[in-house]
Amino acid sequence: MITEMLKVNQTLVSLNLNNNQLCGCDRDTYPTEGMLMIYTTEGILMITEMLKVNQTLVSLNLNDNRVGPEGARALSEALKTNTSLTDLKRARNHIDAEGAKYLAEGLKKNRSACKSVRA
Repeated sequence: MITEMLKVNQTLVSLNLNNNQLCGCDRDTYPTEGMLMIYTTEGILMITEMLKVNQTLVSLNLNDNRVGPEGARALSEALKTNTSLTDLKRARNHIDAEGAKYLAEGLKKNRSACKSVRA
Protein backbone atom coordinates (compact mmCIF):
# COMPACT_ATOMS: atom_id res chain seq x y z
CA MET A 1 0.00 0.00 0.00
CA ILE A 2 1.06 3.57 -0.65
CA THR A 3 1.04 4.38 3.07
CA GLU A 4 3.88 1.93 3.71
CA MET A 5 6.01 3.65 1.06
CA LEU A 6 5.16 7.07 2.46
CA LYS A 7 6.42 6.07 5.90
CA VAL A 8 9.96 6.13 4.49
CA ASN A 9 9.37 8.82 1.85
CA GLN A 10 12.09 11.46 1.57
CA THR A 11 10.96 13.34 -1.54
CA LEU A 12 7.17 13.70 -1.86
CA VAL A 13 6.02 16.90 -0.15
CA SER A 14 2.41 17.19 -1.35
CA LEU A 15 -0.27 14.50 -1.56
CA ASN A 16 -3.80 14.93 -2.92
CA LEU A 17 -6.20 12.21 -1.73
CA ASN A 18 -9.32 14.23 -2.53
CA ASN A 19 -12.43 12.07 -2.95
CA ASN A 20 -10.72 8.69 -2.47
CA GLN A 21 -13.32 7.17 -0.14
CA LEU A 22 -10.80 6.71 2.68
CA CYS A 23 -13.79 6.27 4.96
CA GLY A 24 -17.38 5.45 4.38
CA CYS A 25 -19.38 2.51 3.23
CA ASP A 26 -17.30 -0.45 2.18
CA ARG A 27 -17.86 -0.89 -1.56
CA ASP A 28 -17.90 -4.68 -1.18
CA THR A 29 -20.90 -4.43 1.10
CA TYR A 30 -22.81 -1.69 -0.69
CA PRO A 31 -26.47 -2.30 -0.03
CA THR A 32 -28.39 -4.57 -2.27
CA GLU A 33 -31.42 -6.45 -1.23
CA GLY A 34 -30.84 -7.91 2.23
CA MET A 35 -27.34 -6.44 2.73
CA LEU A 36 -26.23 -3.80 5.22
CA MET A 37 -23.84 -0.91 4.65
CA ILE A 38 -20.74 -1.21 6.82
CA TYR A 39 -18.92 2.02 7.70
CA THR A 40 -15.14 1.67 7.64
CA THR A 41 -12.29 3.95 8.74
CA GLU A 42 -9.54 1.67 7.43
CA GLY A 43 -8.20 4.16 4.85
CA ILE A 44 -7.85 7.13 7.18
CA LEU A 45 -6.30 4.94 9.88
CA MET A 46 -3.57 3.90 7.44
CA ILE A 47 -2.98 7.54 6.48
CA THR A 48 -2.74 8.63 10.11
CA GLU A 49 -0.26 5.87 10.96
CA MET A 50 1.89 7.09 8.06
CA LEU A 51 1.64 10.70 9.27
CA LYS A 52 3.00 9.71 12.67
CA VAL A 53 6.37 8.79 11.12
CA ASN A 54 6.59 10.69 7.81
CA GLN A 55 8.85 13.72 8.13
CA THR A 56 8.69 15.02 4.54
CA LEU A 57 5.03 15.57 3.64
CA VAL A 58 4.13 19.25 3.93
CA SER A 59 0.70 19.40 2.28
CA LEU A 60 -2.14 16.85 2.48
CA ASN A 61 -5.57 17.11 0.83
CA LEU A 62 -8.13 14.87 2.51
CA ASN A 63 -11.23 16.65 1.17
CA ASP A 64 -14.34 14.55 0.48
CA ASN A 65 -13.33 11.36 2.28
CA ARG A 66 -16.08 10.95 4.90
CA VAL A 67 -13.55 10.99 7.71
CA GLY A 68 -16.18 11.57 10.41
CA PRO A 69 -15.45 11.88 14.14
CA GLU A 70 -13.58 8.56 14.34
CA GLY A 71 -11.22 9.56 11.56
CA ALA A 72 -10.82 13.02 13.09
CA ARG A 73 -9.74 11.38 16.36
CA ALA A 74 -7.09 9.33 14.54
CA LEU A 75 -5.96 12.39 12.59
CA SER A 76 -5.65 14.31 15.86
CA GLU A 77 -3.29 11.69 17.27
CA ALA A 78 -1.15 11.86 14.14
CA LEU A 79 -1.00 15.66 14.28
CA LYS A 80 0.36 15.48 17.82
CA THR A 81 3.54 13.77 16.60
CA ASN A 82 3.95 14.89 12.98
CA THR A 83 6.63 17.56 12.54
CA SER A 84 6.42 18.36 8.82
CA LEU A 85 2.79 18.91 7.83
CA THR A 86 1.92 22.60 7.45
CA ASP A 87 -1.15 22.47 5.17
CA LEU A 88 -4.11 20.14 5.75
CA LYS A 89 -7.28 20.26 3.68
CA ARG A 90 -10.24 18.44 5.22
CA ALA A 91 -13.45 19.88 3.76
CA ARG A 92 -16.66 17.90 3.37
CA ASN A 93 -15.67 15.06 5.69
CA HIS A 94 -18.68 14.85 8.00
CA ILE A 95 -16.58 16.07 10.92
CA ASP A 96 -18.99 17.16 13.64
CA ALA A 97 -18.34 19.22 16.79
CA GLU A 98 -16.79 16.21 18.52
CA GLY A 99 -14.43 15.61 15.59
CA ALA A 100 -13.52 19.30 15.46
CA LYS A 101 -12.62 19.16 19.15
CA TYR A 102 -10.27 16.22 18.49
CA LEU A 103 -8.59 18.11 15.65
CA ALA A 104 -8.15 21.20 17.83
CA GLU A 105 -6.46 19.09 20.52
CA GLY A 106 -4.10 17.58 17.95
CA LEU A 107 -3.22 20.98 16.52
CA LYS A 108 -2.46 22.40 19.97
CA LYS A 109 0.26 19.79 20.39
CA ASN A 110 1.48 19.88 16.79
CA ARG A 111 5.19 20.75 16.59
CA SER A 112 5.24 21.67 12.90
CA ALA A 113 3.16 24.78 13.39
CA CYS A 114 0.54 23.52 10.99
CA LYS A 115 -0.33 26.88 9.48
CA SER A 116 -3.33 25.97 7.40
CA VAL A 117 -6.15 23.61 8.25
CA ARG A 118 -8.87 24.31 5.74
CA ALA A 119 -12.44 23.16 5.94
